Parts: sequence; structure tokens; C-alpha cells
Amino acid sequence: TWEETIGGNRTFTLSGDTTLYWKCFSNECSWGDEFPFPEFEVNFKVNMAKAINTNGFDKAKDTLIARIGFLGTAIKTVDAKLSAPLLGTVFTGKTGVDSLVAVRGTTVLYQYYKKNAAGEFEEFYFDNFNTYPGSAAPKFRKAVVPLTGNSFSTEDLLNDNVSTHRQPFFRNTNPVGVPTTLTLEVNGSPAHFLTSCLGGKLNDIQGGSLMVDGYNIKSLPLYVNGPATGGWQPWDSLSLGLPRRMTYDGSGRWSISIDYPEEAAISQEFKLSIGGADNEAGFGNNHMANLFPTSTNNTKVQFGDIQPSRYKVDDQNYWDFTSETGIINGDLGLMCPWPEDVPDETPQNFSLSAWPNPFNPATLISCTVPTSGRLSLKVFDLQGRQVAVLLDEVRPAGVHQVPFRAEGLSSGVYLVRMQSGNRQESLKVMLVK
Repeated sequence: TWEETIGGNRTFTLSGDTTLYWKCFSNECSWGDEFPFPEFEVNFKVNMAKAINTNGFDKAKDTLIARIGFLGTAIKTVDAKLSAPLLGTVFTGKTGVDSLVAVRGTTVLYQYYKKNAAGEFEEFYFDNFNTYPGSAAPKFRKAVVPLTGNSFSTEDLLNDNVSTHRQPFFRNTNPVGVPTTLTLEVNGSPAHFLTSCLGGKLNDIQGGSLMVDGYNIKSLPLYVNGPATGGWQPWDSLSLGLPRRMTYDGSGRWSISIDYPEEAAISQEFKLSIGGADNEAGFGNNHMANLFPTSTNNTKVQFGDIQPSRYKVDDQNYWDFTSETGIINGDLGLMCPWPEDVPDETPQNFSLSAWPNPFNPATLISCTVPTSGRLSLKVFDLQGRQVAVLLDEVRPAGVHQVPFRAEGLSSGVYLVRMQSGNRQESLKVMLVK
């Protein structure tokens, strides 16, 4: 029997962006199977080896929390306390049953926190492959809500610096406790591979004029900037100066030693630069080194591993930061030596060569010119049609190397033509697919 109400049905007014969670009938309320916001249990599994081994997490003093539902990806954020194993470093835990309210098939954002007597600290994380909209999204990990069932799992176990589901890393704001010297070693190969081997460029994200390419990377030093050096300095070689200039060893490695007093924080943040410009990665995306209470510390990083997408041309030509050698296109990497390996003396003759030849899908064109001036490298098919312009600009005397990538061309013989002043050289290359 329906109740009697004055004026007909009961009404209520919605104000702003409102969600009605429950449906009720005959004194019984439920979500209903068709309701778009079901409840879920989330299981977490994470390897804390890196956090422990870098002096960022102490199993005896710190508690690990997983928090999920950021940026409105769930009705509210939900915490899960993760338990430490008796042996090993893999922590596990889960939210309460029916505690996470989210939309099926959508992405929910989560993050790890450590708690101790000093407070709560979020992990130091950047999603290098983030596709979720919003400027804050890269700082969070991602999980997809299932289309069926009411539970799902996340696993963050990978032991590298770039994968989306890599192991967590935590800041440590405690003082290191003893005077120590940090030796920072940088592998500059990713920048060299992008510019000298793939023909890419690294711009200054602050809008400066310096553009790093395969030609000038040879003459530009490497700098370190940030709190690890005493504070951020303007992004130019004059401001960074000799105290922040790294030493080159001749084989793609750079290093610098920085002294810290005993009251210095364990976590030291920094960013790298070629030539003084802010050209390693995006704004606010930095490296972090945690110090140990010993007289010496050593940290090794790869230039650019805080933003791998900046060192990628396509799926076949990019630097793989999960590997120490890093070269995806192995043949192209092996034939592209560091610029310092090219003799500096002025050549006396013209020369033009390619290796490998035959090739698939890329070969490295090397040319030598004895005088400075406009240098042109163009590729033609056997019908005389131009299929690529590899180089057309003023270059100094010396050896120049330019990759020729032919993924979109058919198998066959092509003619590489070099023009320098009144001198012209030609070379046949064969693409075999």
C-alpha cells in the first residue's frame, strides 16, 4: 500500500555534482548488480628490496601503506596496510572487503607511503609512460578496475628504474650522520645514441636556444644541478660553472664528487644537463640519491632515465633504460661510436661510406670533408627520384655520421649523394628486407 503524501510524490533536490549511492525499496537498500559504482577488494604485492637497499625504508621502524583512489578515480581514497614477510622483501596486503568504490573498466590511481615516528612520506615516483589526463597523474601508479568480479590485484616487483610497475623508492629526510663524499657516475650513452645515431635532438625545456644534436654533443660538457649541489642554479653554463661540471672519461661516462657534512639529509635530489641547459627531462622530473652513513657513497645513473620517452624515435629505434647497454637497434648502436672516438685532425680527402651495407632497416652514412661549408647528403632510387634528405646544412671540416632509416622503402639499390662545395661523391647502398 503506497503512503499518502501531500502534493504527490516525495522529491529531493540535487546540488552540484552529486552521486546517489544506494537504491532502496520496501525498507531494503542495495547497490544492485547494474549500479555503475560497485565495491571492490584490492590486493597489493610489492617488492621493497630497492627501498631497503637504498636506505629509504627500514623494516624495523617503518610501516608500508598502499593508498588507492586518487584524483577522483574512486569515490574516496582507501588505505591498505601491507605486511612485511618473515623472510625476503615482498610485502603484501589488501583493502577491506567492499571498501573501494569505483567504475568498472576505468583506471584508478594509487601510491605507496611509509609511516614512522616522524610522520607519513609518499614514494618518489614518476610514471614515465603515463597516459592518464592531468598534470598530477604521472606521480601515481595505475590499476584497471575489472569488468567482472569484485576484487583485483596489483604487483610492483620489477627491479629497474623506469618500468611502470617498478619497485618503490623513498626519500629519507634524516641526517646522514657522518661526513661523506658522494661520487656520482653518469652514463651519457642515451643522449649520444639519440643524437649521433638516430639524428634526434634535445631541446631546452626552459625555452633556451641550445639544441643538442649529433654535431655539438661532442663539444658540450655535462653538468649537475639541484639541491644535491647546494641548491638550484639558473640553467646556463656560466651559472652552473666549474663546481657543477662533471669529468669525462672518454668512453661515454661522466663523474663528479660532492662532499656533505654529517647534518646533510640522506636524500639528495639532482638533475643533469648537457651544455648547461635544462635538456635532460621534463620540468620537476629529477633524480634522487640516498646516502649511507659511510665516508664514501657511489650512485650510478643513466642520462635521461627519468623520462625514457624523450630518448625514443620509434619502436625499433630507442634507448632501453632497463638495460645497461640500452641499445634496441643493436647493429645501429654498434656502428655509432662516441664522437670522441672520431679523429680530431683535419682530413685531407673526401670520403663516403656506409655500414652495414647491405642493410635492414638502417645504415650509418659516414662522410669526410676537408673544408667547412654546406654539406648535403641525399638519397635517390635508381629512377633518379629523391627519397630522403639526410643532411643539408653548414658543417665544419671533419667526419660526419648520419643514420639512414629506410623502414618505409622497398628492397633494392639506392644512391647516396654527397655534395660539398664543387665536389660530389656517390655511393650505392642496398636495402634487403
